Amino acid sequence: MRTKKGKPVDVAAINSAWQGLFDQSKTNSIEGLRKDGWISIYEASKNMNRSRPAAKAALERAGAEYKQFVIIAGGFARKTGFFRLKC
Repeated sequence: MRTKKGKPVDVAAINSAWQGLFDQSKTNSIEGLRKDGWISIYEASKNMNRSRPAAKAALERAGAEYKQFVIIAGGFARKTGFFRLKC
């Protein structure tokens, strides 16, 4: 008679792994991020009249929170840095 060789599959762990993958690769809208207080590094550099690296350094020194989001820009999904001031 055949014996069981493998361990049972943990369905909850597999579902959690799939959900993590979906969350990691979801796209966000710029308008939705603005409502949450986020501003892209491109907008920040334009408003500060500085280059992107200089604006990023200034915002980091000011203690702004930095996070990268995947957005749709120009018809393509792009990973872009966003800043939000901590209140």
